[in-house]
Amino acid sequence: MSLALLIGLRLCVMSAIRIAHKKGINVKRVIVVGGGSWAAHVVEQLMRASWLGLEVVGIVDSDEASQDQTMGGITVQSGFDSLPNLIKKYSADEVWICLPLDSRGPDGESRIIELMDMLDNTLVNQRLFPEMGGMRLLTRPVTQVMGLPAVNLNFRPHEGASRLFKALEDRILALAILVLVSP
Repeated sequence: MSLALLIGLRLCVMSAIRIAHKKGINVKRVIVVGGGSWAAHVVEQLMRASWLGLEVVGIVDSDEASQDQTMGGITVQSGFDSLPNLIKKYSADEVWICLPLDSRGPDGESRIIELMDMLDNTLVNQRLFPEMGGMRLLTRPVTQVMGLPAVNLNFRPHEGASRLFKALEDRILALAILVLVSP
């Protein structure tokens, strides 16, 4: 009986979360960087998985030829330099980089490193969604989102209410230890 109760509770919570996401509550706003077929695939997966609470609010590519094209109904904007302004404009929570691992700028520097430096002073989570061919070269934590490989470049482990509960838990634990070790 307790197993059935647990399963029922889980289904209720999942339903409540999906309803909240449909109403725009607890939705993370994502900007996708890249204009190639891989980026289009990632955007398509995001659009299909609306129940995850992730919303694509912008797409940026360095190739001027892709400017004004659309992916998933969203117009691709040209130039990585506009990325910090787009983050502010759309109040983005995450930036998903969908570029080849060997992508280089005109100066020969890695586009991914260039983007990481550009986003260094922002408070967005940065994820790299590479094609599987380059995965063995990476030493950063790898996760999966919607079945797609994602490399966490800069990720805050606690956000929103989770961050508040973690801070409260830390303080209560510290107080308990102080009480136990004090004379």
